[in-house]
Amino acid sequence: MLRELGDRCHEAECLVGLGEAQEEAGDFGAARATWGRALEILERINPLEADRIRGRLDGPAASVPRVGVPGRAIAGSSRADEVSLKR
Repeated sequence: MLRELGDRCHEAECLVGLGEAQEEAGDFGAARATWGRALEILERINPLEADRIRGRLDGPAASVPRVGVPGRAIAGSSRADEVSLKR
């Protein structure tokens, strides 16, 4: 629905969260595919966040902190995560 509305920022945020849920459920292939879709969007609208997602795809997912769209908290993230994203 967000894609249909042209809301790419929130679409990417939802995809990142979905990828995290898939990872937590142990479906690593689905998580990587979902993060890949988020990366395609973020490369155009938020290069810093794209680098974070690229890190998830390139390295062990467990070693990369939870991420989201800067200035927006993701369910389950801490205030420290949100603040670090604004830097």
